[in-house]
Amino acid sequence: MAMIKIFLMRHARPDFPLEERYCLGQSDMPLGKIGHMQGCLLKAFWQEKSIPVFSSPLKRAKETADYIASDNQPITIVQDLKELNAGLWDGYSFTEIKQKWPELYAKRSGVFASDLIPGAEDHHTGQKRFMKAIGQVIQNISDGETEIAIVAHATVIQLLLADILSCPMADIKKYKLPYAGWVSLIYDEGELSFLDGPFEARPKLSDDLCLDLLRTADCPINIIRHCQKVADTATEIGRQLNEKKFPLDLNLLRESAYLHDMLRLEKKHEKATADWLDFLGYPNHAKIIAEHNTAQNEIAINESSLLYIADKITQNDQIVALQKRFDLSFSKCLTAEAKAAHLKRKNYAFALSAQINKIIGRKVIDDNVKF
Repeated sequence: MAMIKIFLMRHARPDFPLEERYCLGQSDMPLGKIGHMQGCLLKAFWQEKSIPVFSSPLKRAKETADYIASDNQPITIVQDLKELNAGLWDGYSFTEIKQKWPELYAKRSGVFASDLIPGAEDHHTGQKRFMKAIGQVIQNISDGETEIAIVAHATVIQLLLADILSCPMADIKKYKLPYAGWVSLIYDEGELSFLDGPFEARPKLSDDLCLDLLRTADCPINIIRHCQKVADTATEIGRQLNEKKFPLDLNLLRESAYLHDMLRLEKKHEKATADWLDFLGYPNHAKIIAEHNTAQNEIAINESSLLYIADKITQNDQIVALQKRFDLSFSKCLTAEAKAAHLKRKNYAFALSAQINKIIGRKVIDDNVKF
C-alpha cells in the first residue's frame, strides 16, 4: 500500500450556547448554527479536494463530514470512531454537572474524569477502539488513494495522538483540537506518524461566502439585502477615500459590512455577531462590527466609521438622507437617556459625513447619490 496522508478532523461546534461547555460523549447532539457556519468555512477551504471521507456515526460528525465530502466521494460511517461514552455526565453542561455532582466534579482529574464517572468508558478501552477503527479505515482504502479525511471527536483524537507521540496521559490535554480543526498524519509501511497541525479553516471571505454565512445564520432576506446594500455603499465611499490617499482595507470593510447584521434579530446583535466572528477566526472583522454602531468622541476615517455611516444612510436596501434616517429612528427612543444617546449618534453621523464630503471634495453622502 502506498503512503497515505490522513486529515484527522474534529467535528464542528454542536448545538449549545457559545458561552457554555458540555460534557458531550455519545449523546447524539447535532451541529448548532455556529457549527454549520464552521461547515461553510470548511466547504470553502476544502472545495478543491475530492478524497474519501470517513466519519463517526454521531450527528455532529456526520454533518461536519457532509461539508468536506465531494459529490463523487460518499461518506463511509465507521462505528468505532464515535466519542467515548461519558457515563452519568454525558449530555450535561459543566454548569449542570457542578450543581448535580459537586463532590465528583471537584475530584475530576486534569486528564480524564472517566475513571470517576459512573458508567463512563475508560480511556484505555477508548484508545483500543479508536485504533481498531483507524485500522478498519485503512483496510477499506482503495488502491491509488493517497489522501483521506476522518471526522471524529476530541477525546478519541487525543487518545490516538497520545499513542502516536508516546505522550504521557498527564499531558494529553494539550493535543485537544478546536472545533472543526484537524491534524495531518502519515500512514506508511504499517506505521502511523504525526505530520503537522493543528489547522483551522480560514478561507478568504468573499461575497458568496458571506452570503452563505448569512443564510446559515437564518438571516431574513430583507436583512441580507440591507447588508448587501451597506457593503456596496461602504465599499464605494472607501474607494473614493482611497483615491484621496486614505489607506483603507476595502476588502476588510466590504466583508465586515456584508456580515454586520448577521445576528440582527438577537439582543445586542453587534456584540453577538462580533463574538461569533471572533470564534470563527475573523477577529479584525469582529472588531469593526463591535465598534461600528458607537458614536466616537473624535472623527476618524477608518473601516469602522465607514461602516457606521454606510449603515446610517441605508434604510432597508435604499439610500436615504441622514436626517430622514434619524427622524425615523427617533420615535423608538422612549426615555431621556435613549434620546440623549440618539442625539449623540446623530451629531457624530453628521460630523463624519461632513468630514468625508470635505475630503472627497463633493457631497457623496446625499439624497440624490445612488451607489
